[in-house]
Amino acid sequence: MKTKHFIIGTILLVGGMTAMAACSREETAAGTHREESAYERMGRLHNEGLDYVLARIVAEAPATKSGGRVIPPEEDIRAMCRDFALAQGESPVPGTKGGVPSEEEAWNRFSAGQQAWLGQAKACIFESQPGEVEALIAGLAGLEGQVQADASLPAVERETLLYVLAVCRYSAAYWAENAEKWQVELYGVESLVPLRSRASNETQHVSKEWWEKYKHLVWADGLGGVPAEDGGYYVEVAMNSSIGKYLP
Repeated sequence: MKTKHFIIGTILLVGGMTAMAACSREETAAGTHREESAYERMGRLHNEGLDYVLARIVAEAPATKSGGRVIPPEEDIRAMCRDFALAQGESPVPGTKGGVPSEEEAWNRFSAGQQAWLGQAKACIFESQPGEVEALIAGLAGLEGQVQADASLPAVERETLLYVLAVCRYSAAYWAENAEKWQVELYGVESLVPLRSRASNETQHVSKEWWEKYKHLVWADGLGGVPAEDGGYYVEVAMNSSIGKYLP
């Protein structure tokens, strides 16, 4: 169902980001404190926007017999995202009538030099091992540092990559903590795909099946940080084809 697949393609239209650092100090997804850059702000707003949209759906959408929610139509989800963006002082970026871009469409918006770095980011995500969230976050943070130092890329191309990597990093932290909650709230307990499998010693481990889905979510979120056609930036995120596709 198109609307179901769209949903957590929760189009967070947080546009017009600049490279200017904000003045406040925030706790990053990696757990350290530092001045919040525009990239950190992008990642933070990504996560806060997801929380906002989920809370709106839970508060406003009728419940189903399974304990989930009647998923709002696409235009209502877009309105929620727009409300969030405006509340943060961000003007939603126009020109997104086509909806959430496919991975191929997003990829093709990058230069060859950017694609080389994105290939490393994708490998970092998809080669990560089940449950190694902190290692994944650290790997993405390391790539951010390398991109910052790559003087061969034009400044505007480095800037775009840093937005994408920051969103991936924040997404990795967010979905490790919240994916199960989204699934239960939207589709009910009966649809739950357990995040963890219990071993004979009663220790819980992240299942390989769930980890595969998790990696797709993180990657799709990051590609939401592609530049808009008008030159602005936006996070058209929370999972490209979404929980409806990856977390049935």
